[in-house]
Amino acid sequence: RHRSANRLETKVRRLMSAAGLPEPERQYRVVLPNGRERYLDLAFPLLRIAIEIDGYRWHSSRTDWAADQVRSNELAALGWLILRVTDETLADPTAF
Repeated sequence: RHRSANRLETKVRRLMSAAGLPEPERQYRVVLPNGRERYLDLAFPLLRIAIEIDGYRWHSSRTDWAADQVRSNELAALGWLILRVTDETLADPTAF
């Protein structure tokens, strides 16, 4: 699931840079114990912190939402903290 950076991901990366945060790794590959792979939109692997960009286009159906929950649980079981970002959370300064 390699995707190029979308508008929302680019916006998040610019905001992080403006805040003085280090550059995250993009499309970071995590191999699950069962051998399946998951790619994180943005990641700080040493800290096991992932930022997932949830644009409406890719996460709007009930099936997509359910798959995101399973994926987040798989990663959390490996010790990853998953932070989800949408256009709405970026528009609300109290969202974080």
